[in-house]
Amino acid sequence: MKLNRLFLAVLLPLAANATPNRGLWFWGSTNIPDGLGGVVDSPYGSNLVVGDSLLERDCLAFFKLHHVKRLCGSYGNRPISEQATIADWNEKLDCLGIDSQSIFRGIDTSLPAFKAELLDRVQVSFINFMDAIGTDDPLKFKALRLQITPKKDFSWTAWTPAFRRA
Repeated sequence: MKLNRLFLAVLLPLAANATPNRGLWFWGSTNIPDGLGGVVDSPYGSNLVVGDSLLERDCLAFFKLHHVKRLCGSYGNRPISEQATIADWNEKLDCLGIDSQSIFRGIDTSLPAFKAELLDRVQVSFINFMDAIGTDDPLKFKALRLQITPKKDFSWTAWTPAFRRA
């Protein structure tokens, strides 16, 4: 009985103070409302941050402060056109214990052309980058994420909830 109380006395405060690990999406450009009915580009999209030492420093400090452990970043063609910049960014994330994951979004699953486009983008901006980096793991992405959007399929609204869930 005393052991159970000791166990609870030690573990409950640890659980109450436990900090959750978080993940973030880090899109290339991020539109935010301007308060006038329009949108403006956020200064914290990956297109502006990655490669700018001051913005990188600010974002990395934010990630560390908020216990971000996974960053799903959208970098367009930059893993090929700016290979060293993306590899350097991945290494900075790795040093903070953050998994850098490459994400591709906006894929309409209903049209074969979009599937071919996705495969091409994955080949060019992920596989070719990973191959070019070689074996230096801190410079690589830790994962590939796909945001496949079946609700863009025009028949989505006609499907039953059970079919959508499946």
